[in-house]
Parts: sequence; structure tokens; C-alpha cells
Amino acid sequence: MKKMKAALMYGPGDIRYEQVERPCCPEGGFLLKVKAVGLCGSDIRNLLTDSKAGRYPHIYGHEIVGEIVEIDENVTKYQRGQMVYVYPMAHCLRCENCRNGKHECCTEAESYTDLQGGLQSI
Repeated sequence: MKKMKAALMYGPGDIRYEQVERPCCPEGGFLLKVKAVGLCGSDIRNLLTDSKAGRYPHIYGHEIVGEIVEIDENVTKYQRGQMVYVYPMAHCLRCENCRNGKHECCTEAESYTDLQGGLQSI
């Protein structure tokens, strides 16, 4: 498997730049080369406290901008080389709030706080 670099947090104030396995391109999706990561107030708090309650290592940075470097053959809306912003929440697009355009109130949104973030580079 291919490797990439990432900033892994092992505990409060313990961040290490290490080699990790590069993910495979997901079916119906794409892989990004991260160009920028925003760190919000909750990221800073998480990096300084044990907010993950011992569930380490973890890669922070859920506000991501990157370039598509690999894309599933069935994806037609995006293309290799395109710059995209990754919205930090995966809304269901099925609940009443989503159907009414109120995605921020989605009742089935995937929790992004447990997903690995963008402080990584392929």
C-alpha cells in the first residue's frame, strides 16, 4: 500500500508528523491532495485537551481545500485537477430538513468529529 505523511495527535500537545497508509479511492468518490486546512476554535481546543478521550491517534483539520488527484471512473461531476472545498459534514439529503434546504439542521448528519481530518498530504 502507498504511504503519505500526516500530523497525528497521540494526546494533548503530542502531535507527530509520520508516515501513514494512503487511502484507496472510494467508490463514487475521489482523493485530494490537501492544499490548505483551516483550524477552527474547536480544533485548537481539541489539540490542547483530551477531547478524544484517549481515542488516538487522530488527524485533525476538518476544513479542507484540495486538488482532486484520483477519481473513480463513475464520477462525472468532478475531474482530476479540480480544486474543491470539503464541507465538514455529510448531510443525509433525505430528512425533512435537508429536503427543505435546511442542511444545517440535518437530523442524520454524519459526525465529522470522529473522521480523520486534513492535516495529511499524499
